Amino acid sequence: MKNLKIATVTTNGKKDYLTETILVGLKELGHHVIVSDIGNSIHSSVSDADFIEAARNADCILAFFGKVRGNLPPKYYLLDKINRWDVTAYIDGSEWTATGNPNQNQVQLSKSNSAFRRGEPWIEKSFLQKCKFYFKREAYEQDINIGVIPLPFAALNSSKYIEQEKKYDIFCSFGQTNDGLRSDVECFLKNWKTDYSINLSKNLSYDDFLKITAQSKIAIDAWGGGDCCARFWEIAINKTCLAYQKYNIRIPNPYTDMENCIEYSSIKELHEKLEIVLADEKLLNKITNSCYEHTINFHTTSARANYMLQKMGF
Repeated sequence: MKNLKIATVTTNGKKDYLTETILVGLKELGHHVIVSDIGNSIHSSVSDADFIEAARNADCILAFFGKVRGNLPPKYYLLDKINRWDVTAYIDGSEWTATGNPNQNQVQLSKSNSAFRRGEPWIEKSFLQKCKFYFKREAYEQDINIGVIPLPFAALNSSKYIEQEKKYDIFCSFGQTNDGLRSDVECFLKNWKTDYSINLSKNLSYDDFLKITAQSKIAIDAWGGGDCCARFWEIAINKTCLAYQKYNIRIPNPYTDMENCIEYSSIKELHEKLEIVLADEKLLNKITNSCYEHTINFHTTSARANYMLQKMGF
């Protein structure tokens, strides 16, 4: 693939994991990226006028979702001025709804019925209609059926800690515990009468979180605001066996239960599989190594950016 010139309407004054995933990946692939606003690994931007001029001569244009919370919305008005919708893709990193904010009672309702995690409005219809491509972090089967392309997070190199001796059998450290099975997982691990060493440290610095992840044989993930959360990838990139609450969303090159990950849909299933894997060191090492290899082969930032560009025909 030739080096491309790519103009990107980026989030304004807010860190966004998916935006960083793609921007880092594009830079790693050697593409020239022009952004409307700095942040998410990019340290210099251009004026609106210069951005419009660059975008009119770019190979493609990316417009990233940006949650508005004490910051300005992304400069989507630039897209109308550029008017090159045939080479424009919308990168939808939202969760709960297309705004990134849950509807009233949505979080509570989703605890008993995961269908409520896909709130309305779910798709930014104006972008689906105008943009040549629509990528989405939280893409369900019904989204794919209308032309939406799955684009989950990936493993950032900055999340990789130096390889560590394994001190703990299990590590689990959630921030908020309102979503998915997070509170149930914590409760189970706190009350599990076992000789396995379990680290449930909270309020860690990011560096300490990564260090303990790398020091653990198994680390546990569960749904956050979306099925796809950063913790999944932080575990996978650190040569730690990944145990995660099974996704309802679709991801490219998915992981396979008990081959390169541990999937669970209930606490009973998690308990049973932890017992099986921890009792069989050979199986544990196989899953751990296969998880890391699968991540490196298919789910790095450069792999994710390359996958996106291939879907766009480059």
